[in-house]
Amino acid sequence: WVELFFVQIGLPENLLVKILQLNKDFKVSIEKNGPYYLLVAGMSIIAIYITPTINNSRIMNQCIKVSQKDLIKNNPILNKSKRDSFIKAVNYCNGGEID
Repeated sequence: WVELFFVQIGLPENLLVKILQLNKDFKVSIEKNGPYYLLVAGMSIIAIYITPTINNSRIMNQCIKVSQKDLIKNNPILNKSKRDSFIKAVNYCNGGEID
């Protein structure tokens, strides 16, 4: 790659020196702080992996809360039993029908 960019194309030599110095600094940094980089990478992968589950749970909780309020408002019998209204709201949010 050095011959292609710096001999054939004619890029300046000071750019090559900066690239090689950066490469050297990067290797030293990896050797010195490798475990920390692995920790950050692992935590990032875990966060990316669980984000859809968290979002799905948040949306489901909002659906249940709104459905439960509507059920209590429209059916005075369910107003006495919060547990029954919650069960019916969960059923509705999972694809069931409101009776």
